[in-house]
Amino acid sequence: MKKFLLFAAAALVTGTSFADGVTTDPDTYDEVDGYVLTNRWLKASSNLGVTEYSQMPWMNSPNYCRTVTVADYNGKKIIILANSKDVVDKDKGPVDQGTFYYVDLLNGELVKKVTPTLDGKPFETLLCVNQIGTDDFGHIWFAGFCSNTYVQADADKGTEARFQTIKFYKVDNLETGECSQFAEVGISDGDEIYGGRTDYYDIVGDVTREEARCVIMSAPSSNGTVSPFVYGWVAEQGEDEFMGLFDEYVVSDYVGKTHPLEQGQWGTGAYLRIIKDEDFTADLFYTDGNATTPNYYDKKMALQDGIANTEAALWPETGCNGAAEITLNGDNFFLYPIKQYASGGLCESRIIKLGESMNFDEAKECWVFPKAGLGTTSDGGNRIHCLQAVPVVDVNNVEGAYIVNYKCANGLGVYTMAPKDFIDPNGDAGVDNIIADTDVNAPVEYFNLNGVQVSGDNLTPGLYITRQGNTVAKRIIK
Repeated sequence: MKKFLLFAAAALVTGTSFADGVTTDPDTYDEVDGYVLTNRWLKASSNLGVTEYSQMPWMNSPNYCRTVTVADYNGKKIIILANSKDVVDKDKGPVDQGTFYYVDLLNGELVKKVTPTLDGKPFETLLCVNQIGTDDFGHIWFAGFCSNTYVQADADKGTEARFQTIKFYKVDNLETGECSQFAEVGISDGDEIYGGRTDYYDIVGDVTREEARCVIMSAPSSNGTVSPFVYGWVAEQGEDEFMGLFDEYVVSDYVGKTHPLEQGQWGTGAYLRIIKDEDFTADLFYTDGNATTPNYYDKKMALQDGIANTEAALWPETGCNGAAEITLNGDNFFLYPIKQYASGGLCESRIIKLGESMNFDEAKECWVFPKAGLGTTSDGGNRIHCLQAVPVVDVNNVEGAYIVNYKCANGLGVYTMAPKDFIDPNGDAGVDNIIADTDVNAPVEYFNLNGVQVSGDNLTPGLYITRQGNTVAKRIIK
């Protein structure tokens, strides 16, 4: 089945040199079908050592800095790590406070630490910034976990039955951390049996609903009484209210088939990733539960394709969650974690090449990375491995991607995946200029950092990519 892709190719709009003291993956990776995988930088237990990695700024509460996203900030691409348990000493004693850490995507340097606030007050509840993401219009959003969307009455404690909602927030100012709430969703009367814990979410469209509709989805941890299902909410463009995504119902049908077969629940920390299309329909979506592998379903919860249709050698261990896909130069790739600490694994991930129609039965292994893994530290059962492919285009319109690889408590790094003739507009790690064969008689062509050719006359100050014959370099115009 032909399906739309999660990412469309676009050039990054920043350039920088590599920071001193940032370490890299010591291993190299073979060329596969004309593509190469190279490490820009890696900060992980596997290459720094457990003690040194534990000194990373975001590791002051390692079990609660679970998720990351990529955003634009002051002219550069950054990775935002969301920490839900920065311990803050106050008069009332230690509290759990949400914090963002901004890390330069290109060199791994810490850019800034920011405390998200609502009406001037920090977020200070358990796992209050558990999931962070970026919508299709560049808005940064986050949400906390919900222990159970429906809580039964407890006579011994004198509590009544109640529904719990999930609140979603938008970061209005990355500099100051000011935020606003844009959604509050949950299940309703008659759906009590479908209560469940939600840890992770995905959103497509526009969280402001100004440019497009907004769809929110989650795969709740099952409560043991029903088969696996998912939640979905949608608000149309210009509308304030969120409705059920499944013919106005919030809860989907039961899953008809899982992989491995006949699983009674997703497991804890279930992960869901919506497959994007131009209308943000959320007609197809991946799920990856603690007890299941990454496969994608339609809205009737019929399994369409995924790891279940590959050879067994490509199956991941259950218990490690995450998935991403990208198309580069007409070639389709899928990224997913394959091992974690639970069985002595090293928090490794795999990239496979899919068929022309994104079909998994023609999948071919490309790389397992890092070869030494990220680490073997338990993250307290959070069971999510964040992988994100960030497209970048060179001056010859060759498409590549920066692969963000993060596993809670173990490591963070960025790899470049691209054809072997790809000329990275941001240079290799540690290289300020990109140099190929020289032709001094050829005219000099100028390109901005979006890869768009511009006139060399009367250039405004800034950083440009120049091409003279086969020579490509960076040039700063002052």
